[in-house]
Amino acid sequence: MIELPRTQSRYGLAAVLSVFALLLVMTIGAFAFLQVAHGARSESEAADHRKWMLLSLLQTVVDDETGQRGYLLTGDPRYLQPYKAAVGKVSADIAALERSAGASRSPRQAFDTLATTVTAKMTELNTTIVLYRAGNQTSAIAIVHSNLGIDKMDAIRGQIATLTHREDERIAVLDQRLASYAILLRVIVVVTSVVLFATAVLIIWYLLRALGETAAAAAAVRRANAEILSQTRQREQAETQLRQIQKMESLGQLAGGLAHDLNNMLAVIIGSLAVFKRRHDRGETGLARYIEAAEEAAGNAATVTQRMLAFSRQQSLAPRYLDVNRFVSSTSELLRHAMGGSVALETVLAGGLWPVFADSNQLENALLNLAINARDAMQDGGRLTIETSNAHLDDAYAAANPECRAGQYVLVAITDTGSGMKPDIMARAFDPFFTTKGVGKGTGLGLSQVYGFVKQSNGHIKIYSEIGQGTTMKVYLPRHIGAAASDQPARLAASLPMGEAGTVILVVDDEAPVRQVTAETLRELGYTVLEAASGAEALPLLDAHPDIAVLLTDVMMPQMNGRQLAEAAGRRRPGLRVLFASGYTRNAVVHNGIIDPGVHLLSKPFTIDELARKLRDVLGGA
Repeated sequence: MIELPRTQSRYGLAAVLSVFALLLVMTIGAFAFLQVAHGARSESEAADHRKWMLLSLLQTVVDDETGQRGYLLTGDPRYLQPYKAAVGKVSADIAALERSAGASRSPRQAFDTLATTVTAKMTELNTTIVLYRAGNQTSAIAIVHSNLGIDKMDAIRGQIATLTHREDERIAVLDQRLASYAILLRVIVVVTSVVLFATAVLIIWYLLRALGETAAAAAAVRRANAEILSQTRQREQAETQLRQIQKMESLGQLAGGLAHDLNNMLAVIIGSLAVFKRRHDRGETGLARYIEAAEEAAGNAATVTQRMLAFSRQQSLAPRYLDVNRFVSSTSELLRHAMGGSVALETVLAGGLWPVFADSNQLENALLNLAINARDAMQDGGRLTIETSNAHLDDAYAAANPECRAGQYVLVAITDTGSGMKPDIMARAFDPFFTTKGVGKGTGLGLSQVYGFVKQSNGHIKIYSEIGQGTTMKVYLPRHIGAAASDQPARLAASLPMGEAGTVILVVDDEAPVRQVTAETLRELGYTVLEAASGAEALPLLDAHPDIAVLLTDVMMPQMNGRQLAEAAGRRRPGLRVLFASGYTRNAVVHNGIIDPGVHLLSKPFTIDELARKLRDVLGGA
């Protein structure tokens, strides 16, 4: 054993003690940061709970007013049941909100003001009900027809909106604080790891000099290395979990927005059909508006799903050769109607423009979405300019924009003279369900649909904006090298193409309600229809009915999918026309987002007009 001088031993011991003291300080600091972060997270959850209580209070007051209106209009006491239930809940909600405000003076004053307004509203509702019960229906209805109730509800909505906005700001501040704490904790972990490594080295050096035992020193090194590797694995696992949590939060936000919009549309559909059925059973007339409302809501729901498929780059594209100049010219009239009289539309078309290979319908939707957003940014009118040109994006631009490839593109630039966008708005402009428009004035899916279509077409989109000066949306579509395979799509006839009774259509779908509705729609168009629930049922019908002209089959079916059925039917009946119908066709008749050549595809849900025209195309009609 090597005996070290006392002075050197004291220095080594002092160094070791200093390192452990530093580790202790770091550990205490990390614990303190965790405690503070826990408190901030608790405050954030409390703010989120207050938001929920505010929205619940607003819904309760709306339920109160709905029950009151129903009672005053019908005199049916059943309408007062939700009113009576909501009266107690309003008091409980206000009390809970006041308790959640704590000792803070400003929030408590705001909640007291809201409580006063809600109490006044409840008094007004109760007054009308008391008058109505007393037989003074005229006075009760007069109060309803006055602006008193509307003003109070507007005041309640405004106060709740202010309070929820305040809670959102509080949550944002807390989230920022939590992010800062997370960074500090990572720094502490890294520094601690370095200090631990230094401690291990110092201990090994001290033991080697003090004891001179190589085996013991090697064991210490192995233990230190094992500890470092364990910490590294734990840190990697923690980072993986954090990425997964962030991904799930993004998916949760997306799913929440999608559920919100679809639930609203389903509410319209279900409510309209329920009212239609009840009034139809009573023999009432003039019910077309309920069917129209349900149809409109169903169409909006289909649009939402299509836009989500577009954003996720899962929609089915049918690209074709396009002359962009001719395309912009042919759609300019549609865009002028969308702009209204206060916005002037100007087109600047470049000479010698390269062709592109893109889906014309989706490109038209993209231009329309961009034009509508530009129009909404010009509240007091202005000028919208659509400009085309050839463009070359070099390697430097591609490096600065990782999702873009260098090469030759056709540029379509849409420029408005509106209010412009702030940098934080531009950063989120393509996020689904993100919108700066007021409630009911936008779904937040328009730009995300444009983004998905452009990316699925191997293109690029860029925003340039300046506050007070306007915005330019630049859409780059890849140049098409090849012959002009086809020209612009022909305009559809205005009338609905009808079928002939002698034309037999075989409908195959494993979903009975979908199959039955499709069959009835075809019969409404004048076709003769046969039905099958699977490929196994369809093939014998093909053999037994040689007059079948078209096989209309769903794509995604168990055991034998639509593509397999079409191939089997083609072996039995060469030249048989096939029309696929599906809501999601990935890897069946669509590959890399492009519909396979020669395939006719009708996306679900479809209207009777779309079905009629698609069948006319399949049958070789106009």
